[in-house]
Amino acid sequence: MAYFEHGSAQTALDSHPEPADVSGRDRDNVLVEHGVLVPCDGGADFCLTDAVRRAWTDALDAIGADVDAALSESALVDAESSEFVVDESAGDFAVSVDGAHAGRWPSREAFLADAAGAVALASELPGWHGLSSRTRGIALGELRLFLDRCPSCGGDPGFQRRTEATCCRTRTVTTMRCADCDASFVEVVGA
Repeated sequence: MAYFEHGSAQTALDSHPEPADVSGRDRDNVLVEHGVLVPCDGGADFCLTDAVRRAWTDALDAIGADVDAALSESALVDAESSEFVVDESAGDFAVSVDGAHAGRWPSREAFLADAAGAVALASELPGWHGLSSRTRGIALGELRLFLDRCPSCGGDPGFQRRTEATCCRTRTVTTMRCADCDASFVEVVGA
């Protein structure tokens, strides 16, 4: 999911080809390994720490629905905001810089959630900016699953599941969407 949304393993803008302080063993568990997600419900689930939840909420409030503010505040892409090109023509939210793909999200709202998440994680997770863009993208995609309000309308995100059948196979698609404005935050296609 996050790999598709945030581009290839190393974009042209990525100056960190390997994580700075995360081993290969825990690369895909950055949020757990660094205490951003902690066991809750008797160990049956994971929850955000209160500090990260507050930092994320504060960042969401500060950024609002302003894409330019989100781009400059989050440092999701290493470039000046005047160099960004945003494309929403394909039904998703894509950012490029000087013609190079910098990232893709399922919606503007998913991008805003990730931008605020990047601000929060930079303040709460030591070495955040030293991680590769791929590792940060995976962590932000995982963090987005804990979103409790839509960045644009304030509505409640919820999960939906549907089955798609074609001539050759059937697959289950699980999505996380805003109940009020229908913004897409996550889409996972299963077998």
